[in-house]
Order: sequence, then C-alpha cells, then structure tokens
Amino acid sequence: MPHSDSAQATANQVGLAVRSGTPRSTYDGGSLDRHRYRRLDAGGRHRDDGHASARLLGGAARVVDSSSSLEFERVVDAQIPRSRVHLRARAARHEHAAVRKSLTSERQRLICQASMNKVHDEVFDYTEAFSRNIGLLSRAEQEEVRGTRVAIAGLGGVGGNHTLALARLGFGRFSLADMDKFELANMNRQVGATVDTLGREKVEVTAEMVKAVNPTAELRLFPTGISEENIAEFLDGALAVIDGIDFFNMKARRLLFREARARGAYALTAAPVGFGATLHVFSPTGMSFDEYFDIRDEMTLADQVLRFALGLAPKLAHRKYFPLNTVDLEGRRAPSLSPGCFLAAVLVATEVVNLVMRLYPPKVAPYFCQFDPLVQTYKTGYLRGGNRNPIQRAKRWWVLHTNPVLRAAVEKPRPLALSGVFWRWIGIGVTSVAAAIVTCHEVDVQKLTC
Repeated sequence: MPHSDSAQATANQVGLAVRSGTPRSTYDGGSLDRHRYRRLDAGGRHRDDGHASARLLGGAARVVDSSSSLEFERVVDAQIPRSRVHLRARAARHEHAAVRKSLTSERQRLICQASMNKVHDEVFDYTEAFSRNIGLLSRAEQEEVRGTRVAIAGLGGVGGNHTLALARLGFGRFSLADMDKFELANMNRQVGATVDTLGREKVEVTAEMVKAVNPTAELRLFPTGISEENIAEFLDGALAVIDGIDFFNMKARRLLFREARARGAYALTAAPVGFGATLHVFSPTGMSFDEYFDIRDEMTLADQVLRFALGLAPKLAHRKYFPLNTVDLEGRRAPSLSPGCFLAAVLVATEVVNLVMRLYPPKVAPYFCQFDPLVQTYKTGYLRGGNRNPIQRAKRWWVLHTNPVLRAAVEKPRPLALSGVFWRWIGIGVTSVAAAIVTCHEVDVQKLTC
C-alpha cells in the first residue's frame, strides 16, 4: 500500500497529540482518574486502556464526547493528509459510536463527580452562588433565608420539588423526612426519580440534590418518616413546615399539622390538581387543619380523604377536564402530572420566602387559592367555616350520591333511630337544594359564604 510508512507515522503523531497536546476544556485529569478512557492507537482505532492508561495519560486524558469530536477533527485535519480520508472516516465512526455509548448513567455520574470535585477543590462561596437573588432580596434578607430552617415531610411528587426550589433560593437548613424509595411509577412527576435512583431512598437522593446546589446546607434526615417519637426533633427550629406527604396518608398529615401548630410554626400544603395546584397556609394562631377540613378521629380514612380533597379546591378550577372516577381510594392511586407538582413548588417557595421577608401578611386558612394554567384560571377565596360551609357539605353529598363505591367506603354502619333517620333526611333535603344551586356555573362561592 503506497505511503504506508508516512501513514503510520502520521497516525502515531495523532495518538501523541491526543495523549499530550490536547487542551482540556471540559474535564480535569484529577477528577477522572478512576474511570476508563479511550484514545487512538497507531492504526487510528480507539483503544480502551482502563485505569492504567488513565493514570498514564494524567491531566491530558479526555472522555470521548461531542466536544472532543470537534477537537479530534481539528487534530486530524492538521496531521493527516487529505489522501488518507479513510482513516479519518473510520475514526469518526468509532467516535460516533462512543458518543452514543457515553449517554449512560455512568457518564452522568462522571460529569456530576467532576463538577463536585471542582467545587470541593475550591472554596464554595455562598454569596456568589446566590448573588442573582440580590435585587429582589436584599443581602440581609438573603442571609436571613440562609439561616432559616424549613421542615419538609414527604419527598415525592411535591416534596422533592419544594426542597429543590427552596435550595435554589438559598435556604441553608432543612429537616427532610420520607420512608419510601424511588420506583418506576415515580418517573413522571418526582424530581428525584431517574434511572440511576430507582430503589434508592428518597431522603438520601434529595439530600444529595440539596448538597449539589449548596454544599454548606445543614440537613437533618429522617429516613423512617415522621412519627410521634421523632416529630419534635423534626420540627425543632423550623419557621415553616411543608406537607409533601402521600395524598392518602391522613394520619401522618394530621400529626404534622397538629404538632406544627403546637410549636408555633406555619404549616403549608400545596396539592397538584390536574395541570394546576392549590395552596393553603395554616397559621399557629388561626383556623387549624382539622377545623378547616372538618376532619375528626372517628371518621373512616375514605371520609377523611374525601373531605381533604374537597377542601383543597373549593372553586373547582379543574372541573372541566378532571374525571373524578380516576381516583382509586382502595388502591390509593390518583392521577398526578409534573406541571402540577412544579407549580405547587412555585406557590410554596414563594410563600415561604414571604414568611421570611414579611413583605405581605400571609393569607391563612380559611383563605385558599388555586391556579390552573390549562384553563388559565386563578381562583381565590375565603371559605367561611371551611368544609362545614353549606356549599362544601352539598358538594360532599353530591359526590357520595353519584359514587356508590365511595359512599360505601365512607359511611359507617349506624344503629337506626327515629331521631337519627329524621335528621338525616332533613340534612339530605337541605344539601340537595344546595347541590342544585352549585351545578349552575354562575355561582360565586365567595359571595355565598360571606
């Protein structure tokens, strides 16, 4: 083959250039020594030399990715004559295959590790990291945010987003609780769910996300969730308590709100409803969670969940498209979308910052709000009496009347008594009239309740 000697010499030059002359624009050698690398051999082919070659190449070692593809082309154009196009084409094919293979969890971890190593090699500057907050927050307010503790129970669909949004705002102290692990069904809405985190504890993954944003953050982790035994430690020092608990876990939710109130902390719950979200803020001195939702110990779980759902969205901004029959009480499943989860985090993060900055008096329960971007509607109001309001009672009656299965789960067997039957029918008569009024779209709930 003509020019075989010159081709061999040129290929050797290319290999030498990749080993020693390549500028490092993406990774530093120190952070990559523990991984496997590709380089050209004398024949223009990629060779995987593993850990030994990585140490040999040192700081000049590079992972083959899209950026190194352009660099390789530049080196080849400078070193290989145009007559040797087949060498360049063959190397490009190997490079393209390597790029495809690099889009794996291993490469993602490599990038994360390289970035974190760079931060750890330098001093993390909190002021610089959150400097773009200044202007909307003063420097004194930013420091106050940094020193504020937020307790978040539940780190799934909304809890993980709450945590990450608050970490991006610069909050520096967190109490995080969740007993679950990520599974495949979490992928559509939970910010911590990836193919790399399946099977891992949510509290551990969320803590890593916070530390990746702010390595100086102080975290208290509760991998067994909240309970009577640890709730005091979980809430200790928290200005705001955020409900990210599973929708159907009413026992833990009631514990959270009850203990937050007893310790003088604000408690917030934001529910993703369809494409939108709701927000309720409970003051330690205002209407309590149980009072607003009209929930009592003797009620069945199904009844508590139903009252919770009705109280979250009194004006039903989602009613045009959200099918109620998709909620499975027995299987504890309900449809939930990522837009609603992200929007819930927006509402909560904004309100928590407002509690710190004290710009506006918080609108606490029985005030409520619901924003639904799909129907471009923002609903707010003051639900006098909470779920004890006649309109809310009418809604509950209508839901039970049209859902026999739900009615069977909600209603407990009661001994028949004349007075009880009499007052039951009286109540049905009143609520049926109210239900007929509610079905008219012109009804303004706030006017009826004030």
